[in-house]
Amino acid sequence: MPKKLTRQQVFNKCVIHTVRQGVPSLDAANRCSYRGEKGRMCTVGPLISNRHYCEEMEEYGVAALLANAECLEHLLPFEDMLYDLQRAHDKNATGVYQNKATWLRRFCNTVIGIAKDYNLSLRWVEKEPNWKPYP
Repeated sequence: MPKKLTRQQVFNKCVIHTVRQGVPSLDAANRCSYRGEKGRMCTVGPLISNRHYCEEMEEYGVAALLANAECLEHLLPFEDMLYDLQRAHDKNATGVYQNKATWLRRFCNTVIGIAKDYNLSLRWVEKEPNWKPYP
């Protein structure tokens, strides 16, 4: 059984990973992926260990993934927040994104709203050099 995580820890892990990566995780067909090209991961991707990851997971959104992957059932309490984070990653990433800085700023701004919605702190996220929301 994985270590019990808090909502703040899950949020930090997902967001910090994505901010450090700086670009969305896309497959060869420019679709968002838990595991994309060049070793990239979507916002939810760092929560899926390499040992448990399989390509079939790519067919599922996060809600269905959590419901069907026993190895991720410890994340069920965070399903709503993970759905919001996945949408923050995906909504501006599909197709050919024109500018990684624009995508990252949009992601960061969406994350600010998610943090407010779930009463989470941004203090660890804001320390990341790539953290660049709109002023």
